[in-house]
Amino acid sequence: MTEILIISATSNNNLALAKKIQENLTLSSKIIDIEELNLPLFTTKEAKSNGVPQEILDIAKQMIPTKAFIFVAPEYNGLTPPTLSNFIAWLSKVGDDFREVFNTKHIALATHSGGLAPKLMMAMRMQFTHLGANLIGREIITSYQKELNIQAVKDIEKEFKKIC
Repeated sequence: MTEILIISATSNNNLALAKKIQENLTLSSKIIDIEELNLPLFTTKEAKSNGVPQEILDIAKQMIPTKAFIFVAPEYNGLTPPTLSNFIAWLSKVGDDFREVFNTKHIALATHSGGLAPKLMMAMRMQFTHLGANLIGREIITSYQKELNIQAVKDIEKEFKKIC
């Protein structure tokens, strides 16, 4: 079983960061690239007409038994990128409990953004906490001027090892 799912909201710098994070983990991990899923825009009308996309149902089957996640996303207009918001919206429609996929899970946050992305980190913390997740205090923040701090990856993995 995969111990850590690394979920990248975009396919460029953040996917590259997800791969660098994965290279520095000793626990088994898998990367999911949300952009590659090419999900339809979540609307109530879309959900009623076509149901939850099969890609989301398949990913939910991977996520539900997994205890640890690293979400890697850039800051878009001061908040989360639309791909991540859409992904979470669809996941909230899996099963009868909108929190099912995230409740009691442990989540670390990472970003490659133009700056330090404090609003993104705050927004993700608020959203994942609302969904019942436990967030790791340590964050991975990179930019064009700030390289990956490998120690941050090791510290996050140390926290995950306590629960995996």
